Amino acid sequence: MRMVVGMMILGQLLTRILLAAHAGDRLAAARRILRDVPLIDGHNDLPWNIRKFLKNQLREFRFDDLRDTHPWSRSAWSHTDLKRLKEGMVAAQFWSAYVPCSSQHLDSVQLALEQIDLIRRLVNKHQENMVLVTTAEGIEKAHKENRLASLIGVEGGHAVGASLAVLRMLYELGARYLTLTHTCNTPWADCSTADEPGQVPQIGGLSNFGKAQTGGIVMVSFYPHFISCGEKSTLEDVAAHIDHVRKIAGVDHVGIGAGYDGINLTPTGLEDVSKYPELFAELLARNWSERDIQKLAGLNLIRVFKAVEKIRDELASKGMEPLEEEIPHEDIIGREYCRYNIKNLMTP
Repeated sequence: MRMVVGMMILGQLLTRILLAAHAGDRLAAARRILRDVPLIDGHNDLPWNIRKFLKNQLREFRFDDLRDTHPWSRSAWSHTDLKRLKEGMVAAQFWSAYVPCSSQHLDSVQLALEQIDLIRRLVNKHQENMVLVTTAEGIEKAHKENRLASLIGVEGGHAVGASLAVLRMLYELGARYLTLTHTCNTPWADCSTADEPGQVPQIGGLSNFGKAQTGGIVMVSFYPHFISCGEKSTLEDVAAHIDHVRKIAGVDHVGIGAGYDGINLTPTGLEDVSKYPELFAELLARNWSERDIQKLAGLNLIRVFKAVEKIRDELASKGMEPLEEEIPHEDIIGREYCRYNIKNLMTP
């Protein structure tokens, strides 16, 4: 009997050793993949934390390692610094120029500009490790140079003040995406809270003005409420969620947009930006091919980025001028109390 028990224990031990060895092999493979292709994260809210904690003052901000720096070390909202980004093998980061919904029709445009200014100053302060990037080619170049490609994304759509002119100027300042909404409706789209009990959708999704074309990607957030509909989730839950997106949309249309520094709950195993290799190792265990991992990590986003740039260049070569149409008046009716109405001007 003792011999049987001993053999069982030995067998369990060997199994654990083999599993650990395979896990180690997968982690090594994940790291190798991320050396070959850039890992691009589509969303990080560090700039808003700098606004909250430091009022956008960067002089005393030490971005190298925040784990022992007050107030970052005690905040559930802090998950990012240069050291952990390197540990996580992040090659490109979209920094979010976040604008609260409470600023809609008030000072949302000003706040967006201030956050873009902050991002640009942050990058300039750390030029040895970071570089401002506005093109797909820039991402690839920065990856080869082992510098963090830093891109700007504006969150959310209300930040443009229902003005295409403002949108164009944000682009000129380096912004390369605009989320359609945050937690408030815009004249062109209902936000996710429209689906909550007691809420009445204003548009029913996207307005005619707001409709986009297909061919993009779904950037998966790590926020537990989005992953498991609760306050707790795990790395494995995130992997399963990514699997689900791949099943629905296809492997060519999935990416990473974790939301670090903008969430106060993180999945177990994905506590901060240093944990990305572990996620890709888990996907390898779920029979993802190395090519599929490359697409998820960054190749999908680069493909979409280059496709958009191609259309931009083609339109420019044809001499197409910017659109001058306005958001339809019926889409903003009742929400123009803080808007200057040019129709009230008297012609000379």
